Amino acid sequence: MKTIKHLGEFGIIERISRKIKNGQGVIRGIGDDAAVIRPARGVELVTSDAIVDGVDFLRKKTPAALVGRKLLAINLSDIAAMGGTPRHAVLTLGLVPDLSIVWLDQFMNGLLKLASEWRVNLVGGDISRSKTLWASLTLLGESPAGKWISRSGARVGDNIYVTGALGGAIRGKHLTFTPRIKEAQEIVRKFHPSSMIDISDGLLQDLGHILDESRVGANIDWKSVPVSFGCTLKQALTDGEDFELLFTSAKNIESKGITRVGKIVPRSQNQVKVVKGYVHF
Repeated sequence: MKTIKHLGEFGIIERISRKIKNGQGVIRGIGDDAAVIRPARGVELVTSDAIVDGVDFLRKKTPAALVGRKLLAINLSDIAAMGGTPRHAVLTLGLVPDLSIVWLDQFMNGLLKLASEWRVNLVGGDISRSKTLWASLTLLGESPAGKWISRSGARVGDNIYVTGALGGAIRGKHLTFTPRIKEAQEIVRKFHPSSMIDISDGLLQDLGHILDESRVGANIDWKSVPVSFGCTLKQALTDGEDFELLFTSAKNIESKGITRVGKIVPRSQNQVKVVKGYVHF
């Protein structure tokens, strides 16, 4: 089995570079000390996520293509939660010497396939030798000026909504989920959300971020929470990596795939105990 040691640092970079074509907005991609891209039309959104072997995936059990896909998908979900459009990505790899060339190729294929679907350009990055396999991706997106959505805009009287069904992501959904970019853009266009976040650490924990940032409280209709097949309500409330959208809006929304789960109330009337979902430390 050939490993990346047979390629060397510059061989790895060349192998990855051959897979990449510069798309719209890229003046100069991989090959210089920095990429050259056209500025965003509006405001620039920037997010970054990392995945680590033994924490976020298992190299010997998780298909490499799904690992690469997940790395980009979790960043796409962050851009979706801000109501933005993804544009360009920078990739950093911490590679173990015994990593097979096949694994690296499949990882990149999974990442680049999803990038192609969302017209994301990989414009640069870095590689380093590491004792543990890991990867980090920084994603740039754009949003019309004044149209981006934060966690801090929820107001008393707003309704609380979620997309999709929650719970059970560990069964495989966390590797194959579709980032809710189209849904987020439709929500922004039609329903003018006052706040929004993606559910990466559990409904209750992520709702807590909105409540803290907005300085409000919430009442939840527990029976209305959409629970994934085969899961319990507790799993729907606390499981991480659902990557659905949680948002608030003053509008009464009746739309397929969107469920009202509660209402924003004054902080003094809060009835929601924020239970921690997944935490790294």
